[in-house]
Amino acid sequence: MYEIDFAPIIPAWCVATATLALAGLAVAAFRAQAATISTPRRALLLTLRIAAFLLVAAWLLAPVRRIESPRPDASRIAILLDSSASMGVLKDCNASDGRRITRWEEAVETLEASETPASPLDTWLFAGRGEALTEWRNTPEFPRLPGETDIGSALDALRRENARPGALPIRSAILISDGRDWGGSATDAAKRLAAEGIPVSTRPLGSPLSGGDISVAFAPNTPDSIPLNETGQAQILVASSFPDTRNARVSLEDEAGRVLAQHPISVPPNASATTTMEIPAAAIPGERLLVARITPPEEDARPENDAAFHVLEDARPGKCRLLYLAANPDWEWRFLRKSFAECPEMEVAAIIRVGLPDDKNEALSPDWRPNVRFFQLNCTADGFPDTLQAYADFDLAIVPCQTAAEFTPQQQEALAGFVERQGGGLLWIGDPSTLPETLARLVPGRAFESTRAGFTTAASLASEELVFEGLFQTPAKLPPGTPYLFCRQPARTARRVLEDQRGNPILVVQGNYGAGRVAWSGLTESWHWAFSADNPAGNALHRSFWRQLAGWLGENRQPQLELEIPEGGLNASQENTVALRILGPDFRPAAAPQTRLEVKFSDGTTATPPLLPDPDELGRFTARITPPAPGAAKLKFSVRTTPAAAEPLTLEKWLPVNPHGKELENLAPDYELLRDIARITGGASIGEPTIPWNSLPASHDTPCENIERRLMDSPMILVAAILALLVEYTLRRRLGQA
Repeated sequence: MYEIDFAPIIPAWCVATATLALAGLAVAAFRAQAATISTPRRALLLTLRIAAFLLVAAWLLAPVRRIESPRPDASRIAILLDSSASMGVLKDCNASDGRRITRWEEAVETLEASETPASPLDTWLFAGRGEALTEWRNTPEFPRLPGETDIGSALDALRRENARPGALPIRSAILISDGRDWGGSATDAAKRLAAEGIPVSTRPLGSPLSGGDISVAFAPNTPDSIPLNETGQAQILVASSFPDTRNARVSLEDEAGRVLAQHPISVPPNASATTTMEIPAAAIPGERLLVARITPPEEDARPENDAAFHVLEDARPGKCRLLYLAANPDWEWRFLRKSFAECPEMEVAAIIRVGLPDDKNEALSPDWRPNVRFFQLNCTADGFPDTLQAYADFDLAIVPCQTAAEFTPQQQEALAGFVERQGGGLLWIGDPSTLPETLARLVPGRAFESTRAGFTTAASLASEELVFEGLFQTPAKLPPGTPYLFCRQPARTARRVLEDQRGNPILVVQGNYGAGRVAWSGLTESWHWAFSADNPAGNALHRSFWRQLAGWLGENRQPQLELEIPEGGLNASQENTVALRILGPDFRPAAAPQTRLEVKFSDGTTATPPLLPDPDELGRFTARITPPAPGAAKLKFSVRTTPAAAEPLTLEKWLPVNPHGKELENLAPDYELLRDIARITGGASIGEPTIPWNSLPASHDTPCENIERRLMDSPMILVAAILALLVEYTLRRRLGQA
């Protein structure tokens, strides 16, 4: 805003009178010369003389322009700088020096080329939804923020910043962005800013993408795991949107960037091509990160998809760790041991009492400990296990009922905890009628009865818990007189798996007992199958039956650390929640463990987000992870369940990090939205490569000051008047006029 005023040296009426008088004399004089000078020449001379008089009059009037200008120290200018993933794509045009630059680089170059304004300048970054803006420290690298662009949230955050107590008012704001908004509330937020009188000028970036893009990905048939010491094959897919055939080089790398394999590839126009690369064998179990990378052509539009990541597990063969507990050696154990020893998926240990203090089997004295035999695995229990820790190395316990009847209360509680809290499997063999109540509740039935039928037919039943694959296609007969038991009252939630020819259940399972699984078998002498004349393949039947039953019972073992991750992995530039369930030494939810989480991203950055307790579930802890870019993230947990724990529990897991979701689905700038924001708020749409700070629309509430500028201070005005008179005089003399 400005206005014109006068500060005359002499009274204005005197100047006006003198000017009019001189002009009148000039007109009269030239009329007297009408006969000797042509009309055009006369008009020119008259114009020059009057112009000289007017210039002198203006100089004498001393006009002053008064400008209302914002006080530089009383307000500030705000810049909202888009820092979402789409700002990292290449512009579809070159920089002035021929470089291909990103939209972010274009924004930075715009700011650097602009003059520094007199008012304080605040520059904030924004991307996804957030309550506060992120101050830009003018770092050279692209500070990509998480989330999908939400311009409305940024404008609302700017409005809150303007209302912050003690802060300088914002007189003008500039939004620098490609306008690709996923929040959907930008115009509504612009209206709220307009109501508060804050104009937002916009500087659009980027241009519609044209040309082509080439990308790389692991094909779906790339294995997620391979056995130790074995090689694998990675299928790598390269896709191109170029209108012509493009050549590229594909490399397979490990986490450290070492090249494992490298192939050239030719990709047809608007199509894809696949290449196969060998994955070297690994000798150590665990997870590896594989990286497929291409060297794209120079005009590739999207460099962020030139690398793909795949998590590969080098797996040790899964094993069922089995513990057999017996008060006395028996034939059932000898045949079970032989069957399991021939199976590489089974690891077997046994605690078998081989002697008593005397021949009369009298009650044990308090200081007596049984003789113990150990098979295959190191078993640290001195006698039958009496702590949960003693079961820590096992997935399944097989216990004859007559043995468990002799367990001490402490041993009973340890076995019950192994099933109910640790998630272990438990198989009872024989008559449970003598079991104490602590253990009787772990039997999936009541009312057991023994029999010696002439023969028994085992039939496979359709059970949700367990179906024996490849067994019992024909009746499996036990030799006549073989003793077995059947259950008259299976538990309500239990399932009958095997029955005799009369429909009596002889194998009952319960797949969800606490955290574990339980089963009861009435086949106390199943080894007779191996000698049945009616079953030529009886030995194979015996082995398969017990291996499948043991494998099913032992597959539900509860780990102390259990990780919950989002389906499909993590999403880049977004907040992801992972959860860790922690069980203490007693396999109950840990209340106050010491936890640490370190996250290493494939771009080399790290983070240490806190693990916070879930208020709704004891022992569950959550962490929020925001990967900066697509790739992979390695999560490393370290947990001490108690302060006295000698060594922390550890868990490491690689997770894929998916691309930025919708942020890169549509890369075309939205110029119309940016123009609407400027129009609604009263701002300007900036098209030039620099920011015109001084001409930006300002808020009406901005503190201002009046600046006076004397328009006639320049001596050139008097010089112009003198020149006009000299030119008029010279022309008049040449025309022969006095």
